[in-house]
Amino acid sequence: MPAGSSYPIDLLNPEQSEVLQSGYVSFTDSTNQPAPSANSIISGTALSISGLTGSVVASRYVGQTASGSPASGAHLVGDFSTSTAGEIFVCSVAGTPGTWIQVVAGSLAALALTNAMVSATAAIAASKLAPGLAGQVLQGVTPSYAYPPGFEIAYDQITTGVNVASTTEGTPTAIIAGTAKTYEAVPYVAEFFSPQVADSTAASGTVTILLIADGASIGRIAVLDSVAATTQIIAPVVGKLRFTPTAASHTYGISAFASNTGGTPAVGAGAGGINTLAPAFLRVTKA
Repeated sequence: MPAGSSYPIDLLNPEQSEVLQSGYVSFTDSTNQPAPSANSIISGTALSISGLTGSVVASRYVGQTASGSPASGAHLVGDFSTSTAGEIFVCSVAGTPGTWIQVVAGSLAALALTNAMVSATAAIAASKLAPGLAGQVLQGVTPSYAYPPGFEIAYDQITTGVNVASTTEGTPTAIIAGTAKTYEAVPYVAEFFSPQVADSTAASGTVTILLIADGASIGRIAVLDSVAATTQIIAPVVGKLRFTPTAASHTYGISAFASNTGGTPAVGAGAGGINTLAPAFLRVTKA
């Protein structure tokens, strides 16, 4: 090749299916120009391309690594390298070995999103790409995983009735023990149901249902009252309470106490089915 010769050249991707960059190879020094091999392949240490109209910044293809970006040697901005694993790297800051940005991860057919591919002002933390717990959805500005409104956080039931033996609110009879769950510091709704509650046979007899949080009552959510009659009242009971817990693990349950134990006041429950009471339950949902 005589000095001053210029030849068009296309740089293809490893699969040779796409032209990554086009340009010209110019030889100005006939003494040091690379010589073609027996297979007409030009051999050299690097390929420098001055660029066409619209792509005027010089770029060099500096060779291929076994894997990853070049780890040694001086490089310039615009240098790019490939690897035998099908990766492509571009030098964004000159140096030894310089700062390299990975263009394609793994292979040209599979792109992998990483924090390095996103601007610093809109970086996506890996935790935001990971799946949340069952039932959780992404929400908020950050965003973060959380349970949506209406999601059932806890459900506990009994299928056998419990006699209400206590007559004091400070030491009530446990009805539904409940299980520990993790709560956010946001509103929730607790709902209690029993298909059959019997008060005492005493005049103005009552059975009071309490919502218990971590062993202590946080409110009377239902009262069955026979008013002035001495006849025992038996009826289904529903009680609800909207509350906001601290962000921590809590156990919510149901307890009860009676004004008098005459007639054996009780909270009824069964397994359900023909001629059988349905279960009594406590359900907590996100408001």
